[in-house]
Amino acid sequence: MKLLSFGPWFFVLFLALPRLGFASPHYGNSNPVFGDNFGVNIKIARITETEIGQIAKLGIRSVRTGIDWHEVEREAGHYRWNLPLPRDREADDFNQRKTFTYDEMMERFHRHGLHVSVVLGEGNTLYTGPAVSIPWFGTTIEAPPAPRTAEAIRAFAAFTAATASHYSGLYGTGALTWLIWNEPDFDFNYPPKTDGAVVGKLVETACRKIKYAVPGARVMGPSLSVSSEGHFHYAFIRDLFAIANPLRCLDGFTLHPYRPGPPESAPADYIGMEAFLSPWQPANPVPIAVDEWGVTTSFSSIRSPSLWWRSYTEEEQAALQLRMYLVNLAFGIPYTAIYEWRDSGANPDEPEDNYGMTAFDGREKPAIRMLRHVWPRLSGRAVRAETKLAGCDDRVHAFRFADPFQRESDIWMAWTEGVSKHLTVDEGYKSATDIFGQPVAPIDRQEERLLPIGGIPIMLFFDNANSPAPGCRD
Repeated sequence: MKLLSFGPWFFVLFLALPRLGFASPHYGNSNPVFGDNFGVNIKIARITETEIGQIAKLGIRSVRTGIDWHEVEREAGHYRWNLPLPRDREADDFNQRKTFTYDEMMERFHRHGLHVSVVLGEGNTLYTGPAVSIPWFGTTIEAPPAPRTAEAIRAFAAFTAATASHYSGLYGTGALTWLIWNEPDFDFNYPPKTDGAVVGKLVETACRKIKYAVPGARVMGPSLSVSSEGHFHYAFIRDLFAIANPLRCLDGFTLHPYRPGPPESAPADYIGMEAFLSPWQPANPVPIAVDEWGVTTSFSSIRSPSLWWRSYTEEEQAALQLRMYLVNLAFGIPYTAIYEWRDSGANPDEPEDNYGMTAFDGREKPAIRMLRHVWPRLSGRAVRAETKLAGCDDRVHAFRFADPFQRESDIWMAWTEGVSKHLTVDEGYKSATDIFGQPVAPIDRQEERLLPIGGIPIMLFFDNANSPAPGCRD
């Protein structure tokens, strides 16, 4: 669930390093393949089966959603994932289906072949005390406090293990990833007041309980976001290790790297985070993963003006969603989930309402056209990030996607960080499109063929398998 403040504009010592195509993939995947480890965040109370089928048909292989502790354990020690829960009244099929169950939804995801990353969180008044009032997007809601005592943490861990056992038994260990909590670095997500040391203990305890119950389970957390100034909460992260060490159990240390700058600035923050975490890393270091990251089309000068300095068009939003994924693939990030599948509301002036790949009323945004054009052409291809093309500065990025069977020629994708440039193409060049499938016509200038590029990537197709890399002209 998104929060009031988004992503960092955080400069570290390593900022001078190239921002794509690092010499090594750090702790992540050393041989990235397009389409792998890509997911989208959904609202489980609103999603319809039609939408689930659409997500799968588009080539998205994973969804991220949540299961709340207090909804499953309503009687101490008894867990029920089949209790009817109220659906969002804005769901397209609400008149036909006014309730849902976790069991029902998980079966639907599995039937459509989707991997499910499940956020396990929320408090439970059986163990954590009476509900408290917390601020929530300009209003106040009642919520159970988060676990704090040893007893409450043990009870939460027991719930996570029971849930992991239940669904792993139904669908297999590999069909699921378990995420411990969501953005606990904010008081309103770990009410009434967060505490890094407590969160660290809870994450490690729950992780170990899950892995004891389900050997081989993949567990990640704690899904940390950023301040309104755009920085990760490093003091909070340090406190995670005050009385525990979640890295001794986790398979991924999850972040939400929202930022006012381009996605290509994120690797500098990843490098800084890796350096910060290094004193607590085990012998086999735990990689950074990104289980939530997105961009809104709505500008708000009231909320965090440094983070929303302008509105994006829907085409730019789609391009940035793709660039986020490509940047993470190049760095070796083992999992990226875009926030989110569908807009959360209909107010064009509310940033939180406008993160979706589809609109609140179900209208397809350009992101869907992007998925239809890009995914069938690139899925399964090996990803090669080029740090520098001839004549290009570090604001120009180009990826080469190789056919693993070497039966088809390479496909290139190139873009800039918002500046206008031209690519030079010659031998073997056949055609180019933007990421929405529209042809990009070359310009003939002084015996050169030039392709205009900007912040929306273009795809280049060639006749031969060993096409030379394009170059740059202003």
